[in-house]
Amino acid sequence: MAMFATISAGPDQRCVGYFPQACSETRTWRASSRCGLPLSRPDWRDYARPRRRGGWQPSCFPSAAGVAHNPLKSWIASLLEWRRRRSDGPTRLPQQVSRLLLLFALLVLTLIAARYYLVPQTFGELGHYRASAIDDELTPEIKYASRAVCESCHWDVLEVHSEARHQSVACEACHGPGAAHVDAPDEVKPFIPTERAFCPRCHQYDPSRPTGFPQIDPIAHNPLTACVTCHDPHAPEPPNLPATCGACHGEIARLKAASHHATVPCIQCHDTTDEHRDTPRTSLPTKPTTRELCGGCHAPDADSSPNIPRIQLDAHGERYVCWQCHYPHYPETR
Repeated sequence: MAMFATISAGPDQRCVGYFPQACSETRTWRASSRCGLPLSRPDWRDYARPRRRGGWQPSCFPSAAGVAHNPLKSWIASLLEWRRRRSDGPTRLPQQVSRLLLLFALLVLTLIAARYYLVPQTFGELGHYRASAIDDELTPEIKYASRAVCESCHWDVLEVHSEARHQSVACEACHGPGAAHVDAPDEVKPFIPTERAFCPRCHQYDPSRPTGFPQIDPIAHNPLTACVTCHDPHAPEPPNLPATCGACHGEIARLKAASHHATVPCIQCHDTTDEHRDTPRTSLPTKPTTRELCGGCHAPDADSSPNIPRIQLDAHGERYVCWQCHYPHYPETR
C-alpha cells in the first residue's frame, strides 16, 4: 500500500521526486509503504538527504512515534558534532585508549626482550631447533656400556645370568655405568653391591608391586645378614623354597591374617602344585568353581565349628559362585 507525505518546498529549493513536473509551493510526494506516516517539513528536513546538484531528496519517512528515539538520527548528530570539533582544532585521544596503547607497547617490548635473551643464538639456522644441539649429540659423554660388551669378558657369568630369574635385569642396573671400566679394566672396577639395603629396593614389600613378585620384610627376614650371603645375585634362587604363600603374596597374606579366614590354609581352596613355587608364572593355582567348596564349611549340615555362619546353598545366591560376591581373603558380608 502506497503512502503519501506532504512536503512544503521553499522558493530556493528544487523539488525532486517521482513526478518530474514542476513543483508548486506545496507538493505531495509518493513514498513506499514501509516508510510509515507522513512528516511535517522540519522532520522531513532531518531525514531527507541533499542531492549532488542541490535540493533535497526525500528518504524513508519513519513513524511519528519513533522520531524522537531514532538511533540513526542520534548517530548522524554525533558524527556531525565530531566533525565540527575536529575542524576546530586537534582532537585528543580518550584517556582509556591512551592507557591501552601504553599497555600494548609494554607487552610488545617485553616480548622482544624475552626473545632476545631466552631464544638461543643458533635457533632457526637449520630449522625449528637449536643448531648447536647437533654438536652436543655428536660428542656426548658415554657412561654406559651394554650387555654385549660385558659378555665379551664375563661370558661365564652371563651364561648363568641369562637362565636365572634376573635375566631381564641389566648388568649396569646393579653394577652402575661400565664405560670407564671397559676403557681401563685394571684401574676402574665396577660397583659390587654387598650391603643389605640394596636388594630391598626391589624386593621389600610394596602393595603396588605385581602379585607373585618375591617380596620380603627386611625386619623379619634374616635381619642384619647381607642378601648375598644366601642368594647368588646372578641366579637368585632361594636356598629353601618358601613354605608359606606369604613369601610372594604378601598383600593377600596380610589381609587374610585380619579376616575370619585367618586359620584357613591357602591350599584348602587353591590347588597348587610344587611347580608353582619354582615357576610361579607358568604354573598358576586354581580357583574354586563350585558352590559346594564353600558349603563344606558353611552348609547347614557341614562338619565344622558351630560358630561358622550357615547358609542354604539352594536359596542363597542362586547360580553364582560364592567368591563372586564375597572376597574370600576377607569374607565380610555385604
